[in-house]
Amino acid sequence: MSKDERIQISALYNQNHNIANISKYLKRPECTISREISRNKSDNKTYNYSIAHKLAKQRRINLNKERTNSTKSKPDSCNLKSDSNNWIKYLKILGKKGNYRRKYGTKIRELEREKLNKKNISLRPQIVEQRSRLGDFEGDTIVGLEKNIHILTHVDRKSGYLIARLLKTATAEETRDQTLISFESIPKSKLRTITYDNGVQFSKHQDTEQKLNTEIYFANPYHSWERSTNENTNGLLRYYYPKKTPFKDLTQKQLDKTVEQINDRPKKRLNYLTPKEVFIKNWKKIRLAL
Repeated sequence: MSKDERIQISALYNQNHNIANISKYLKRPECTISREISRNKSDNKTYNYSIAHKLAKQRRINLNKERTNSTKSKPDSCNLKSDSNNWIKYLKILGKKGNYRRKYGTKIRELEREKLNKKNISLRPQIVEQRSRLGDFEGDTIVGLEKNIHILTHVDRKSGYLIARLLKTATAEETRDQTLISFESIPKSKLRTITYDNGVQFSKHQDTEQKLNTEIYFANPYHSWERSTNENTNGLLRYYYPKKTPFKDLTQKQLDKTVEQINDRPKKRLNYLTPKEVFIKNWKKIRLAL
């Protein structure tokens, strides 16, 4: 408690302001204000900032003296014999960690560890850029009005074929599970890569990578053009579900019908074939060749 704060307490308290008002004005907890007043009141039960400041200062001086005397009374561990068990309680326990984990910086370290586990898009095979093969997907989510309900989308870079799943909680665990469902009908040996945005919902990417036997990469932050196929396809979905559309009543069956309409839409870059025709036709050819 500073001297200026004690001056303010003195002025407010002696004008009959209660503890709650003083706490709000000084932006200090009520317990702190209450303790300060009860400890440092004058003999006549008034609060004088000058007397309060002197009492607090003297209390610190006395406490420091007690600590100094206590330290001097404790024996030096270097002079103790090994069998002097009575003195062990005075020894400082070295190398023992506290009972509680220090919170400062842990979130930063956690993010750094997560960043190291992600494969950056710069490590992705060059052939993915050419869009010359099926099986290279881009993924992201579309957020509903409720914020916690998302639509998870995966789009094939070559064909533009869309797969979408509803996320009712949009947690990392649900995102992982729905991703596995999204690709369960596609041969694992032919799912080549997935490129994601850096959202926390993809933090279980290592589990997904292992179970799908694929390679997962992450675009650079704020580089949406590195996943342009997915961004453009999500834009098509937004025609059906504009921003601030509530998703709480949306069902997977309804979403599947929307996805089917998008996959049956001819595209100029596909020589006016549909994403479904290019994707399914090519998968059938691959399966027949196996």
